[in-house]
Amino acid sequence: MPSPPHALPNGTVICSATTRYVVEGVLGTGGFGITYITRASAIGTADAAGTHVALKEFFLAADCQRDSASADSTIVAVGAAKGRVSAAMDDFIAEAERLKSIRGLSPNIVCVHEIFRANATAYFAMDYLAGPSLRDYIGSHHHLSEAETLELMRPLCDAVGKLHSRRIMHLDIKPGNIIVTTGRDNRPLPVLIDFGQSKHIADNGTSTRTVAAAGLTEGYAPIEQYAGISSFSPQTDVYALAATMLHALSGTRPPKPTELTPGYISRALPADVTPQLRSTLTTALQFQASARQSDAIEFAAALPQASITGHSPKHSGRGILWILIALLSLCAIALSASLLLRRPARQIAAPILEDDVPEQATVTDKSPVVVTESPEETPPAIALPTMHTYDFNGYFADQTGQRWPVKISATTDNMGRWGKCTYTNISYGIVLDLQGSGHDDRFIFHSDDKGADLTITVSSDGEGVWSGEAISGSKKLEVVLYE
Repeated sequence: MPSPPHALPNGTVICSATTRYVVEGVLGTGGFGITYITRASAIGTADAAGTHVALKEFFLAADCQRDSASADSTIVAVGAAKGRVSAAMDDFIAEAERLKSIRGLSPNIVCVHEIFRANATAYFAMDYLAGPSLRDYIGSHHHLSEAETLELMRPLCDAVGKLHSRRIMHLDIKPGNIIVTTGRDNRPLPVLIDFGQSKHIADNGTSTRTVAAAGLTEGYAPIEQYAGISSFSPQTDVYALAATMLHALSGTRPPKPTELTPGYISRALPADVTPQLRSTLTTALQFQASARQSDAIEFAAALPQASITGHSPKHSGRGILWILIALLSLCAIALSASLLLRRPARQIAAPILEDDVPEQATVTDKSPVVVTESPEETPPAIALPTMHTYDFNGYFADQTGQRWPVKISATTDNMGRWGKCTYTNISYGIVLDLQGSGHDDRFIFHSDDKGADLTITVSSDGEGVWSGEAISGSKKLEVVLYE
């Protein structure tokens, strides 16, 4: 990949107290750091070849720059930037310490070997994982079968479940953060990397992270992550795991959460996906976190558990019995089919409900389908929901409990999709027209007006009360609306 402007040049030497690392290239970049492939060797040894190691360097892109006198050093701006960098570096080291503390917990989590400070910044060394990302792996196969997807994702779900049992959330699970390498058995071994957004929430509810991690990847982040995660919410990772599986099965990146309806999931999944997996993913991708599996442990338990290895099993006595039963069943089916062929042909039309297909939906069969209806078999007309106008009354509230009464008038179309709305702040006499998105019992309204930036996200409790959050600039407010 092309080196970012501030990346260390190849050949740069970085030393800890025990190890010498020579930079050979850039593996990845992010807002908090740059990851290099390096050749590592113990200081004071004659091992010139060394071993390939991934080395992540703390470099807060918005506030750091290289010292012009030395390509090895990092300097920062004074004032507020200096404080931000110091706090962010503490988080960077805490990320590394978390990873080092769970070393050996799972072969599907990247292993950290060493953490050290040098050159006015911090580093940690990890296993170098040779292999494509799951994103590239899916791209090279176009999409994966259910068997292939489960083989790759089930161990990852188990690994994330172990993180959740220790109150750690990854918060950035996606195909690009999963490396598909080769295990000892020569089978694909998926490994979860990049814990830059991860959080550990202590038993008392406090976060070990001092800087709010605002990063997210659209398509894999649930709606609550857009407002920031401040409490232990493993359902966020459950959503990301399921979105990653949906991508693997469909070959298409999922849309944002307001557009990821059950109808989209049904259309995107191939027809041969089993009902159990289909149901598990639909639950995990629910808009409201409380409707999903509680954590990755519960999600993993809900996945189809059949062993999928790609190898032919040895035939035991019981296996032969099942084969005989299957053959007898096929004979019975064939006999039934021959009897049915003697009956007069009778074509039955099934009612078809059509929905708007999002651009991301994957259509796997474009062959024309012809349905012939007998006059007496014509299905009854199916009434579509009519347009509905909501006149909400409610309030915004800040953390001190102060409230501002508001009104919102909004309309859904005949498919339950939200459109524009009119927002009125009664206290200040402000009236805004907002763009809406969402479906049925959830919506987001957003104003693109630079002078009055406002995003409202709410969902219904089914009893006429809608609640959620409003974000205006840096201010976050509670929203309660009544139909």
